[in-house]
Amino acid sequence: MPYLEALVLESVRVFMGRTFSIPHRALKDTTLQGYHIPKDTMVIANFAALLNDDDVWDHPDRFCPDRFIGCDGKLIVPDEYLPFGYGKHRCMGQTLARSNIFLFSACLLQNFDFSVPAGQAPPSTLGVDGVTPSPGEFSAYVSLRS
Repeated sequence: MPYLEALVLESVRVFMGRTFSIPHRALKDTTLQGYHIPKDTMVIANFAALLNDDDVWDHPDRFCPDRFIGCDGKLIVPDEYLPFGYGKHRCMGQTLARSNIFLFSACLLQNFDFSVPAGQAPPSTLGVDGVTPSPGEFSAYVSLRS
């Protein structure tokens, strides 16, 4: 099931990449990549920049689960994949979220076929921005698998 896991990773990369992290506070004066950050400065990770950086991701604007599959067919998760944050303050629900998305996707794909209605373009990965990202309006044809 590496491809399904890659599908989940890519879905999270594309759709979580429109959010910001929970604010943190610099505990002391520090320098990060040449920028001085004074003590008590609020620091917020920009997940859009992290997950859509074309120095890291080949064609980040494209939905491509294959980017997480190696030549040997095994799952590859780059160090730059940080949709749930980083360090000791990362989202403690990461494992639960990824497991739920995986199981939900597996059940849907096991029981239904999904396709784009004839004459329509595939849905865009651009969503509706807000506090949490939402998909834009789209049409899909869903049928029970035989």
